[in-house]
Amino acid sequence: MKWKTVLLPILLCVQLSAQDFKLDDFYHYHPVLEQKVDEIFNSLNDTLKVGQLIVPSVGRLGKSDEHVIDLCKKGKLGGILLLNGTVQSFTDYVHLFDIGYILFYFTIL
Repeated sequence: MKWKTVLLPILLCVQLSAQDFKLDDFYHYHPVLEQKVDEIFNSLNDTLKVGQLIVPSVGRLGKSDEHVIDLCKKGKLGGILLLNGTVQSFTDYVHLFDIGYILFYFTIL
């Protein structure tokens, strides 16, 4: 069940449109969401499952862009923490790391 908790916000936000569900639906049992989580989770290989737990940081205080891009390409991360930047720099990072894998972005201004 812990995997479902980790994967649910990361994967479902991309897989399901905002019109289908409200935020509150993610806090209670919902059979359609449960089925979708199971479907997505069962499609992941072991590398992608473990990668969902890895959230490196980028920016002035974080890892290099090249390091994070390499992790993205290998499917070895579940999100990115954007540190100490501006709205524009964070937007640029989102575009830079948008290479086909589902990511969850956290920002700290």
